[in-house]
Amino acid sequence: MLTREHRCGRSEEQEQEPGLSLKKAGSRRWLRNGWNWKMEEPEEPADSGQSLPPVYIYSPEYVSMCDSLAKVPKRASMVHSLIEAYALHKQMRIVKPKVASMEEMATFHTDAYLQHLQKVSQEGDDDHPDSVEYGLGYDCPATEGIFDYAAAVGGATITAAQCLIDGMCKVAINWSGGWHHAKNHTGLSASQIGQGSSFLPQSFCNAALSAWKTSPSQYGDEASGFCYLNDAVLGILRLRRKFDRILYVDLDLHHGDGVEDAFSFTSKVMTVSLHKFSPGFFPGTGDVSDVGLGKGRYYSVNVPIQDGIQDEKYYHICESVLKEVYIAFNPKAVVLQLGADTIAGDPMCSFNMTPVGIGKCLKYILQWQLATLILGGGGYNLANTARCWTYLTGVILGKTLSSEIPDHELREGSEMRASGWRAGTTSAMLLSHPQCKPDSKFFTAYGPDYVLEITPSCRPDRNEPHRVQQILNYIKEEKLSVVSGAQCLLGEVGQEEICGETKESEACGLVDKKRSGFQS
Repeated sequence: MLTREHRCGRSEEQEQEPGLSLKKAGSRRWLRNGWNWKMEEPEEPADSGQSLPPVYIYSPEYVSMCDSLAKVPKRASMVHSLIEAYALHKQMRIVKPKVASMEEMATFHTDAYLQHLQKVSQEGDDDHPDSVEYGLGYDCPATEGIFDYAAAVGGATITAAQCLIDGMCKVAINWSGGWHHAKNHTGLSASQIGQGSSFLPQSFCNAALSAWKTSPSQYGDEASGFCYLNDAVLGILRLRRKFDRILYVDLDLHHGDGVEDAFSFTSKVMTVSLHKFSPGFFPGTGDVSDVGLGKGRYYSVNVPIQDGIQDEKYYHICESVLKEVYIAFNPKAVVLQLGADTIAGDPMCSFNMTPVGIGKCLKYILQWQLATLILGGGGYNLANTARCWTYLTGVILGKTLSSEIPDHELREGSEMRASGWRAGTTSAMLLSHPQCKPDSKFFTAYGPDYVLEITPSCRPDRNEPHRVQQILNYIKEEKLSVVSGAQCLLGEVGQEEICGETKESEACGLVDKKRSGFQS
């Protein structure tokens, strides 16, 4: 079925392919230890209508740069090495990422923040008096070369998004992306604040500009939770050049607060986050009652989860929410953050998931056959993170992976840095880390069993069934019903004839009429 959408005076034709149904349990293959590892019939792609191979964002220089992040040293190399050991990279289209320019990063972050980050990155000054105002310190230290790292990750996610825009693929992967906590408290860059936006009214922008000039720490940018740049937001903004409605799904252990904040005022980007919500747990946001603001009210969906959840219940929650979201919002593209800190054995010691459960959620989204940008995120047990993302890469390709991990080691190419990349001392700092020797073998990290599977622990599940059902009922009946009604109203006025800011304002006006009678 062909649908025509007119945006900003031009038309685009997009083919909406029929969705695929999930396989029934009878077609699953059971492997060792009596638990389900294979989710579909052998060699059948997760999206059998997908004719183009996925794009895999990779270069030795990019991996080496991502290895320098102190919180996850050498994780990027470990993930790529395991993907390479299973020869999955040969079945994908490898695209070398570009480094984000200052202008590209400024589509979300303020010029002042970027200039400060660049300055402290060059000097390695972790004691600059303004750094605290920008959240630099503690979990986001202003180390030498950190600006180059941020630009590399941001550029990689933008590159992946551009591949989707150009029609090179239906799925683009950047496992080193997904850093979702960095914020711009206005939701706009400094250059956009004074000019107004289709996301925010001009009156709000004028007030925000005045406040931002007075106190950038309160209304400007903030690094947070190991995130210096919100590459997920940059990817969404790039995708918005083509796709009218974008769904952001965050399956990290932590609430995707930075992405939600960025789009809290718009109905063009819906954010869905499944995360741990508990007193004192970072970032402390993401209760089910957090629904967005202004024109974006009810376009933020938060699913708070307690400790100990396992695959079956997690997938039930995810599938139940996404089914309703898909019907209500009708997205045209998806950005999916797949942080691996939910996996059993992670130092966060919270959820009790395995890659199988996350893989089922991934496969459910892939059946929509929409342009899908896949990002990494958290994951602090490096071996389990590599296991998880390698398994998920296999899910995308529809491949059955051997339970036994192939012997492999870090290749010399991963240690090389292109001459155009800065932060030369970062390499020395990286190689001085005891876990980051260039001749270290990753294979030994998967001992003592050397298998791809991850077994859940015996920790109790704190998610009571009746509470889970209450949350699901609230999301469906109280929140998504409003979004669904708004989309219906858009159809009644002739969505094809609305373009640009007129389209946004008229659409949001109709949404406000529908929402006026809703009490949360």
